[in-house]
Amino acid sequence: MYQLITGKENLLKLINDGVIDALPENVGTCSIDVRLSNELMIESASMINGTVDFLNDEYVNLHQHIMNESGYCLSPGQFVKGKLKEFVNLPSNMVARFTLRSKVAQNGAGHALSDTIRQSWSGHLVLEINNSLQYHNWILREDLLIGQLQFFYID
Repeated sequence: MYQLITGKENLLKLINDGVIDALPENVGTCSIDVRLSNELMIESASMINGTVDFLNDEYVNLHQHIMNESGYCLSPGQFVKGKLKEFVNLPSNMVARFTLRSKVAQNGAGHALSDTIRQSWSGHLVLEINNSLQYHNWILREDLLIGQLQFFYID
């Protein structure tokens, strides 16, 4: 059974207890807004029309890109991996769920992430971000409030 952790006071306690190192001003009543870090993993152009065979342990060829203050232009249909700036350190009695902020999703960003973060997981959550628009580019920037995390106690 899952019990959603609600209330600003309870969510601020998660920050104080080291469950997440989020900014207190990003705490809402049911979730904590989370930011994009400056590090992206971008598909290498050298693999145009390349093939990926998961059964043979082949993966997409990605290279690291560190965003500067002008950000990164995500073209229509393009995919990148990013990660959250916040560090998450879930205890054994808690899970979390990531969702895109509605402002981000309603403007054509998508993510292919499994939305549940299992108990005892620790790290910077990796995001699989895609631009699902056909005619508009997306500018990704460090500290973009890209999503939110909800936290649940589990029985």
